[in-house]
Amino acid sequence: MGQESELAGTSWELLKIQSMDDNAWTPQNPSRYTLTFDPDGSAYMQLDCNRGRTSWESEQAGQLTFGLVASTNALCQDDGLSERYASQFEFVRSYVMRDGHLFLATFADGAIIEFQPAAQE
Repeated sequence: MGQESELAGTSWELLKIQSMDDNAWTPQNPSRYTLTFDPDGSAYMQLDCNRGRTSWESEQAGQLTFGLVASTNALCQDDGLSERYASQFEFVRSYVMRDGHLFLATFADGAIIEFQPAAQE
């Protein structure tokens, strides 16, 4: 369960989605693309003009999986970045923290999703 994980209770802002085919997507405003790990195993996302929720689990350091993302479906003016961001979570299998940033890796090394700590409200 998530409670013992170092991720529990942390919040992050998206910096970049880097695919292994050399495509990269970066938000103009990282605070509109967030990820919060609740200690109860729930994860919450800001997806530009939408909000998402899923479950998360980290059995051991470095290992991470998410459930399917449920989200609102407003039409955001972000050229599809919110949909691309939300669709990555079901493929995440591992993470690493380096230099204060969180990096999520999808299976088969499909993409690396980089986050910075979210500004405290």
